[in-house]
Amino acid sequence: MFPIGDDNSDRHITPVVNYAIIGVNILVFATSIAATIFLTKLIYFTS
Repeated sequence: MFPIGDDNSDRHITPVVNYAIIGVNILVFATSIAATIFLTKLIYFTS
């Protein structure tokens, strides 16, 4: 059983680890897109 919700209104903690994981995922995604574009240009447009 997964809890649907709970009452933790007295605690207000910033989810730093979650934000860090999301940031790393965005960085890896952007790097992979940039690498794909760079390698495509390198392979197809150089003679």
